[in-house]
Amino acid sequence: MKFTDRSIQAIKLKAERFTVWETNGKGFGLRVSPAGKKSWIYLYRFDGRARRMTLGDYPAMGLADAHKEHADAKVALSKGVDPGEKSQSKKTAQRNAFTVNDLAHEYLERHAKKFKVTWREDERCLNKDVLPVIGTKKAKDVKNRDIVLLRDMIIDRGADAMANRTHNIITKMFNFGIERGI
Repeated sequence: MKFTDRSIQAIKLKAERFTVWETNGKGFGLRVSPAGKKSWIYLYRFDGRARRMTLGDYPAMGLADAHKEHADAKVALSKGVDPGEKSQSKKTAQRNAFTVNDLAHEYLERHAKKFKVTWREDERCLNKDVLPVIGTKKAKDVKNRDIVLLRDMIIDRGADAMANRTHNIITKMFNFGIERGI
């Protein structure tokens, strides 16, 4: 099948998982689950064994991006590198990335408690307003918009000064994280 956005959207679901291969795709395909989840895959051989690598999910990863990932994996394979191993180590690093909870703990233990008289206030602000809202997010995935919404939430309850204080603590905490390579 020649992949286009229209042809991918037209794929009918079945009772069990199946794979649709791209014509002349050299191992490039789309795995479709009964629930409708679609994932780009690359089937290849390395060290005499057949291996399958998930490139990403459709539509989060578009057709052009999937083709680029597929091409990159083929280049790695031609250089004698297992592209699936590289992908797996990237996923492991992502899984082990610092959350905002981890960053807050590190900030309090290694910076605030040592250098700030008001470290208990920092801890209280983080525990009350920040960690319940964005604590489980990966620190590197926190966007400016998340901080703005958090600040607005504090302002909405009538605590303007606390909103500014919390914003300053968050800024110091993330700067601390950047300095430490977190």
